[in-house]
Amino acid sequence: MTVTYWNKTSESFGITADQAVGKSLWDLFPLSLEEPMHSFILGVQRGEKATRFVQSYGQGDEETSFEITAYPFRDGTSVIARDISDGFELHIEDDGIGLPPDFSFKKNSRLGLQTVTGIVEHQLGGSVAIIPASGAAFLVTIKPRESQKTLPLD
Repeated sequence: MTVTYWNKTSESFGITADQAVGKSLWDLFPLSLEEPMHSFILGVQRGEKATRFVQSYGQGDEETSFEITAYPFRDGTSVIARDISDGFELHIEDDGIGLPPDFSFKKNSRLGLQTVTGIVEHQLGGSVAIIPASGAAFLVTIKPRESQKTLPLD
């Protein structure tokens, strides 16, 4: 997979456009061959639909988390990395009948909702909120871990 374009945000990996364009993505990130990123991108190249995942990379004592999206584009694959070290929000909504007006996560005994809120709140340090919508809608907010530091982006 040959890199044909490398924007300023991509340079937060510590690799300039001059160093990246024309090179193999796997030569630039050799450790990625052993990580999920490799299989996700290869899946897209083999005809699977777009995929999105989160990957953290360390540089010295710093670690940066990226949301990586890969999707088919023209005659190749587009890979976009977005720095999410400062956290991110996920909006989930359906077009069903919605939730009862008195709905509460704390009073709900459904295993799925308890599992999701438990993971988000206790393992990821985030929050889950109900937001107004015609159906059921939630906003999941994930904050960065204390150990993560943000790399400067130009």
